Amino acid sequence: MVPNGVQAVGRIGASDERWGTLNERLQGTPIRVRLPICWNTNDGGIPVKHATHAQHILYLAVIPWYRQECVNVLAGRMGDSLRVFASEYGLDPTVRTGIDSGNYTLVSRRGILADRILFQAIPLEVFRTKGSVVVDLNPRSFSAWAVLLYRRFTGKRILVWGHLHPRRGAGTKTAAVRRAMRRIASGAILYGYDSVTAARSELPNQPVWVAANAIYKRTAMHSTGLNQTRNTMIYVGRLEMSKNVDQLILGYRDSELWRVNVRLGIVGEGSLRKQVQEQAEEFGLSDSVDFYGQVNDEAELAKIYGQAIFSLSPGYVGLSATQSLGFGVPMVYARDAPHAPEVELRRLGFMQEYEPTTADGLAAAMKVAYAKYISIPESTTDRIAVTTASFYSAEIMSDGIISGLLNNAVEYGTDGWPIGKNQE
Repeated sequence: MVPNGVQAVGRIGASDERWGTLNERLQGTPIRVRLPICWNTNDGGIPVKHATHAQHILYLAVIPWYRQECVNVLAGRMGDSLRVFASEYGLDPTVRTGIDSGNYTLVSRRGILADRILFQAIPLEVFRTKGSVVVDLNPRSFSAWAVLLYRRFTGKRILVWGHLHPRRGAGTKTAAVRRAMRRIASGAILYGYDSVTAARSELPNQPVWVAANAIYKRTAMHSTGLNQTRNTMIYVGRLEMSKNVDQLILGYRDSELWRVNVRLGIVGEGSLRKQVQEQAEEFGLSDSVDFYGQVNDEAELAKIYGQAIFSLSPGYVGLSATQSLGFGVPMVYARDAPHAPEVELRRLGFMQEYEPTTADGLAAAMKVAYAKYISIPESTTDRIAVTTASFYSAEIMSDGIISGLLNNAVEYGTDGWPIGKNQE
């Protein structure tokens, strides 16, 4: 629907880019002014109306491949009123910018003090723009601090975006520094709904928005197991010690589920891949374990999840929870781990925790989950996917970012979750 006073006469590009008319009077004479306006509600998201001179900027350290769909939605809704800057990587060289090159402008980076501090080149428009600027909520980014302080003291709008607290918790020294960054900022965009209550408690007068850490568009989030036999439990993620992947083969062996032809699928790459493969060979399980390597293609991942009874997270829960539940697959995860905000998806059900965080604990959890989920109907897996999509889709994520950029208020309940949405 086109708002009152706007006359649509054409369409350009991915968004609804239209010429509008604005009638004003100056000294009693009607004046016709043509303003480039973006008005797009086709995907069910919030409408965005802007003049192109009010440019907003995302100035970030890194934008990994799994942000592509969110960036696509942002580009479609905001058009030329949004510019995106990022470096090749931030402080972790294993997490690199992977979105299409046409979606952002690359800025150079330099690590200081053995990559403990990040310095990025700062384009002048990041300082000058009259629109909103978003920087990382990362105390180790010198550039984020520089932009934050400059725009605060020159009266320009500046937002921080990231995790409310480090994974080690709210009581750490870096958590206090993050709060200091938030005090300087005009507002904060957070990755999870459960963070809203804590953010309000710490800084009651600061506006917050949630850009739930999503991967896929809503239409891609659905159960993919129709007419397939589910006979696999899968791990999807980096093969690193922080993920406790050294427990996967040991837990699988001790669960003895391989005796009933339940396979273990491992999707991902990392420094421990060779070790995990050698474990499978040592215990004679190579024929029952599938190593897929790194898989980013949505269709290929959908096929893999379509064969899964449940997924595994023996280390901290992150984006793999969004991915698994988004494809309608329940998750088994270690309770005692420094989880990312995505662990809040346990509120939706179908995330089974276990302890202790050991191979024995994992083996026991595998057996319990197998008995619980082996006969789960497709209607239930569809419900898991649909419910997850209503909170964690690329459209929902972009809604949070756009609301923050435009300073549009969003209502969150006392628990931090959106008002009017059912978590059950």
